[in-house]
Amino acid sequence: MIGRSAIYSIALAGSVMATTQVSAQAPAWAVGSWRGSIQGLTSSKDGPDRILVIGTDGKCNWDIASNSAKPSAQSCTIGANSVSVSAGSGSTVDMQHKNGKLDGTWQPRSGRSYPISMTKQ
Repeated sequence: MIGRSAIYSIALAGSVMATTQVSAQAPAWAVGSWRGSIQGLTSSKDGPDRILVIGTDGKCNWDIASNSAKPSAQSCTIGANSVSVSAGSGSTVDMQHKNGKLDGTWQPRSGRSYPISMTKQ
């Protein structure tokens, strides 16, 4: 026989699991392919252009736009109006969504910050 507290715990766990699944979805504005440039970046032989692809599941792919390979999966956090990406090689990207664009900063391991702006494709 299951006690009242066990039933409550099971119901609460089910509620938490359902909430976690819903929050893992990306907001509609974020889903899709974004392309943009890192301003002032001259050290990259591949150029400053980047691609960010955000899936409905909230997973992100990020890469250099001139790279012929498919963008690679990267850790990201999508907020109500923001996107943060661990863009590989120790670099990070933090952008805010406003007026259909993503604007923010790209920071490589060197610690210097560069402005980045992306538009949805």
